Amino acid sequence: MADQEKDKSNLPVPVAEPVAPAAKTPASEQEDAQNFFGEPLVGLDPGELNGTLIVMEGLDGSGRSTQIALLQEWLESEGFAVQTSGLRRSNLVGRDIDELLAKNAVTRLTLALMYATDFFDQLEHRIVPALRSGTVVLADRFIFTLIARSVVRGINRDYLTGLYAMALRPHLTFWLNVRPETAFAREFKKAQAISYWEAGRDMSLSHDLYWSFVRYQTMIRREFEVMAKKNSFIELDGESSVSSVNKQLRQRIGEHLGIRASKYTPSSALAPVHIAAIDAGSNAVRLSVARAYSALDIEPLTTERYPLRLGEGVFVRHRFSEELLKKGVKAFSRLREIMDDFGVTKYRAVATSATREAQNRNTFVHRVKHASGIRLEVISAKEESRLGRVAALAAMGPGAQPRCIVDLG
Repeated sequence: MADQEKDKSNLPVPVAEPVAPAAKTPASEQEDAQNFFGEPLVGLDPGELNGTLIVMEGLDGSGRSTQIALLQEWLESEGFAVQTSGLRRSNLVGRDIDELLAKNAVTRLTLALMYATDFFDQLEHRIVPALRSGTVVLADRFIFTLIARSVVRGINRDYLTGLYAMALRPHLTFWLNVRPETAFAREFKKAQAISYWEAGRDMSLSHDLYWSFVRYQTMIRREFEVMAKKNSFIELDGESSVSSVNKQLRQRIGEHLGIRASKYTPSSALAPVHIAAIDAGSNAVRLSVARAYSALDIEPLTTERYPLRLGEGVFVRHRFSEELLKKGVKAFSRLREIMDDFGVTKYRAVATSATREAQNRNTFVHRVKHASGIRLEVISAKEESRLGRVAALAAMGPGAQPRCIVDLG
């Protein structure tokens, strides 16, 4: 018996043959091509994704972020759960990319790989989970911007295509097309500055900031034109009004999601706002009223000049006379009436050098507020100079780069 057991122990143990992976059928390969740009994302079954991925592409200053905020409001009002994504929002490397960009000292390939890491980290931990739960994902830029930026910097297109092969294909991709000159004007007006990377300064395209931006963004725009045909972008005129672009976006997205009759009423973000500015100078008080459709779309309506000489005698006596105080109250009460006639809801009223010099300026400010309701702000000389510079640059246009700006007063 023991010999029999011994003989059994010497028998070879059968080893299971490795099972070859099942060959993909033409139908499964077609499904992968519909959902991915190349190879499918490892471990992901596209059948699990019940949500919708909508991408907004365009140059810096094309209005993508504004439209995404408005679309989120609209979709949520229609009962859809909404998730947003964008560049450099990854918990893994988003902050690291910001730090590298701030130093202006990173190689092109390193930056491209960092952005790819940021993208796939968001894809795995933000986009795919949202799509699994049936959420609408609004992406402020996608792999198209990342590829375009890298291609114009000399990185091989095939290499980049392979790098992003496992990216999901969006259900809808919108391209807000604007001219680089328009993009520059919008970006400069918004921040009074242009970033090193937005202008392509790392590429040594021009010593002039404006022309560097225009040339770089023109190169990016050409890449978008190529990708638009290949990837069925829905091109919209990004230079149209905010409300016009938003209406077109809602129509296309509504058709895709089956939203037939919307009861959505656009928020104040789409409705024009009447704004005003008051400058209480030494020789006159000036009022400007405008209709603002957005921070970059402002229509002047009227200007008024009231001959109130606040500087009369104040630089000698350093006080406003009682008569001047009464005239000031009358002037601001009149300006208040004009603002009310136009339905002004937002304004800024500032007083400059003459009021700064007056020792009884607080009395003046208080009386104006009591009589007209206008809050008058006595600004510093530094703030006065800053506002003058902003106004001069805006009036001259984006191509102007003055060496010196003088306010004669």
